[in-house]
Amino acid sequence: MVIETRKAVEKERILDIGGGGEGIISKIYKEKVVAIDIRPEELEEIDEKDSLKVVMDASKLLFLYSQFDKVTAFFSLMYVRDEILNQVIQEAYRVLKIEGCFEVWDVEMPAVFDTVEELFVVHLEVKMGEESVRTGYGVKSKQSGRSMTDYCRRFEGCGFRAEEKELFENGTFYIKVKKI
Repeated sequence: MVIETRKAVEKERILDIGGGGEGIISKIYKEKVVAIDIRPEELEEIDEKDSLKVVMDASKLLFLYSQFDKVTAFFSLMYVRDEILNQVIQEAYRVLKIEGCFEVWDVEMPAVFDTVEELFVVHLEVKMGEESVRTGYGVKSKQSGRSMTDYCRRFEGCGFRAEEKELFENGTFYIKVKKI
């Protein structure tokens, strides 16, 4: 998977939901990023010293309306429970400025996993210009599956308009939606 490393607009503010762990979005956009995660130990793993790290629940964002130019979720929505996923999307919509974008990288997950451990894992090599990170993301079995189509329906139901979407061979996908 290759993440485009376009330069952020000078005063662009980016909210990265579930931005702990490898801190991919923080590595790319540095001081432009407010990385939130519900788990402090995930935020402590971020190497990037320039981004702001805040322990926060994405379903109850403590930011005022229209504070961010962009919201990102890099393989983090897969960890959000089904019953609060729409709430997380609505909160992202609320804190985005008009014409702001929500960019999501995630993976399609089956409703029932075919593993004894009932664990779904996706392995990735993320290339950001010259830098490369090998990582994996895994979740326990969910009651309902998740697909790119399901996410798109949820985004549209919360008021977003689809701008770009791409499904890759390994089941990962990229979606960019805009607040209208």
